[in-house]
Formats: sequence, C-alpha cells, structure tokens
Amino acid sequence: MAGNNPIYYWDTCIFLAWLKNETNRKPGEMEGIHDCLERVKKRQISIMTSVITYTEITTLKIPAGVETMLEEVMQRPNCAKIGVDMRVAKLARDLRAPLKIQTPSRCCVAPKILTLTYQTYAAR
Repeated sequence: MAGNNPIYYWDTCIFLAWLKNETNRKPGEMEGIHDCLERVKKRQISIMTSVITYTEITTLKIPAGVETMLEEVMQRPNCAKIGVDMRVAKLARDLRAPLKIQTPSRCCVAPKILTLTYQTYAAR
C-alpha cells in the first residue's frame, strides 16, 4: 500500500452500496463512494477490508458481473485484505461484551480498529 496516503476501512455495507448502486442513500453518500474508488484507482488513497467482506458479498444473490467488479477492486495493490489471525481473533473476543455483537461481526470490527478511517452504513 502507498506510503503516506490516507487509509479507509470499508465495511461490507459500503461495498454493497456501491455494487448495488443504492439509490436510498443520503445525498452525497454514493458520490463519496465513487470518489473514493476513483482515488483508489489513481493510488491517492488506500482502502482496507476484512477477507470476510468478500465472503459476505459473494454468498448473496448478486447480479452477474458484480463479483468481477468486487474482485477488480480487491486485487488492487492499494486495497488491503485483513485476515482473521490470532491478533484479530483475540481482539474480536475482547469486543464481545462491550459491543454485544455476533462473532462474524466482531471479526470484521476488530480490523477496523486498526485503521485510520472507518466507513460503514451499519447502525452504530
């Protein structure tokens, strides 16, 4: 990933909003997603996501071509995929009580804590 470029963590719901081209978003939200993707293509910013994001999206009924779009972004050198290693698993365990969320969500939240900017549409 690029040296001092800003790093954004994208939750599954950000990718889904983009892939589905959601029209029910607040003004400016979809434009922000598209702007981020353009900046990723120009290597001005980096994005991170959990490897679980790929699984969550590709197990849904998604239109043809959507998986290819997702893979094209995720294969970029400035898109880091964070795996669930022991450090992430332990942090996910420690988040159980304070966040009261299920294990898959904790495994997605834990890597977010390690990044600079967290973007999600999920209720907080």
